[in-house]
Formats: sequence, C-alpha cells, structure tokens
Amino acid sequence: SDPERVDTGRVSACRVVGAGATRTVLRCDPAMADALSPLTSAEGSLTDDDFLSWSTANGAAVLGRSLMKTIDRPVDVPTRTAQRMNWQNADHIAQIEGFIANVDADDLDEAEIERDDLDSLAVCLLNDSGQMQAYASARPFDWTPSFGDIGIAVAANVRRQGIGTTVLQRLVHDVLNPEGVAPLYRCDPDNISSDRLSASVGFETVLELLVVEVA
Repeated sequence: SDPERVDTGRVSACRVVGAGATRTVLRCDPAMADALSPLTSAEGSLTDDDFLSWSTANGAAVLGRSLMKTIDRPVDVPTRTAQRMNWQNADHIAQIEGFIANVDADDLDEAEIERDDLDSLAVCLLNDSGQMQAYASARPFDWTPSFGDIGIAVAANVRRQGIGTTVLQRLVHDVLNPEGVAPLYRCDPDNISSDRLSASVGFETVLELLVVEVA
C-alpha cells in the first residue's frame, strides 16, 4: 500500500523489466490492499491480463499506461549544436514564449512545458532566424529525484526531419550527463513516434506502468 494514494482508489502495476527477470510491483490506495490479495498471493509473474481482469471485476477504470526508459551508454553526438537555456536571459524567455505560442496545447502538456514552471535543465534548437524549432528539458522524477524526467516538443513544421532525435541527444550529452542526472524517458506505448524516437537514441524500457482507479 502507498500512503500517498489514500482515498484515491488508485492502483498501479509497475512491471520491472531487465536483468534477466521480470517482476511486478503493485502500489495502491491502502484501502485496496485486501482486495488485491488474490494477485499478490498468486504464483508466477503478474501479467497485464491478470491485472486487467482484476480491474474489471472490481469496477476499476484504466487511467493510463506508460513505458519508462533509461539509457546506460553514451549517445551519438549530432553535428548540430543546441542552446542551453538560461531563464535569467531575456532572449531565452522570449524564445520559449514564442515557441509556446506556436505549439499545440496537447503537445505542450505532454512535454510538461509551462511558462511559469520551466525546467532548469533544458536545451533548444534554433533556426537561422533565432526561432525555436525544438525544445527538450528534464526535471527531477517524483519517485526517484536522481533521474531527470524528460519532456520534448518539436514545432509542427519541422517534424519528421530528425530534429526530435537531435534535441534529445543534445539534452542527454550536453546537460544531463555533465550534471550527473540519469535520463528518464516516459511515453504512452500507443505513441509510436515517441517510442521510436527514444529507441533511436538508445533508450530501453525498464518499467511498464499500468494505472487503474476504482470509483
């Protein structure tokens, strides 16, 4: 049980992948602990089907899925350079404000980009006119602050040109590695383009997360 989930009715199935073994950790509202006993007492590894069957039987709705990925090897370094963001610099503020104004709200939400809550670990790629084409940043991950939770956004008019890959490589190589921050990339497994982007840089899935909520 997880004290932080009191009165939420939420249960997370966290499947840890790698090191030659797979295991599932359940984090739940303490009130759900007894109801989960059939899953925790079962022999063998817990599958998504097992967890979803339990969820259906208990009237739980699926809130979301996520792949959590890390990388433990040096990334390729692109020839194109990135600009490290400094939020004390008025030009950098103007650049991010222009970017936010021209990027879809859903994309900003997915990348967790907010004008009033900008990450200190951030880079961008600029075009020849000084306009931001892509932005990547990281903030301490809630569960494990030593990991930097990465967000990326790319302007719609320059997608499918490898720019997302470049800005991600630059964030890891230029900022996270020198700062001693472990890169963490999260994405919905249905977001094929995001999954492929992270894989192209060398990120590998270490945890699969499935979250449900009992009304």
